[in-house]
Amino acid sequence: MFDHQTLQDLTRPLLDQQAANQAPIALAICDDHGELLYFVRQPGIGLHSTVLAQNKAYTAARDRQATRDLGNWSRESGRALAYWSDPRFTGFAGGVPMWHNGAMVAAVGVSGLSEGEDHQLASQLVSALSHYLASVPQTAG
Repeated sequence: MFDHQTLQDLTRPLLDQQAANQAPIALAICDDHGELLYFVRQPGIGLHSTVLAQNKAYTAARDRQATRDLGNWSRESGRALAYWSDPRFTGFAGGVPMWHNGAMVAAVGVSGLSEGEDHQLASQLVSALSHYLASVPQTAG
């Protein structure tokens, strides 16, 4: 669905924008199982953000919802994220799943800014990835 070069090309505008704004990020893209497909850590970003970006993408893929929504549910219900028995799950905003033709196909995780900004950038990239998939001719499998 996505090869490394395609992901590099599709993420470049966002990464260039963040570099120009002096607002570096860590960016992770996972497949529908939460397995890492692509990762970038821009210069100046904290090491903890590298793990968090990957965990945000992983959580969004595994739980099939935005990490922001999972975090809100956890706070509102009073249930800790340990409820899922997966230590990689996070409720920090910035993980967004990507759906295509009714199937969850990938997830994006962004870390390094505020939770709201991380979520916005992840959503922006999911939109760019979705636009790309919609433009690619479908092949019979």
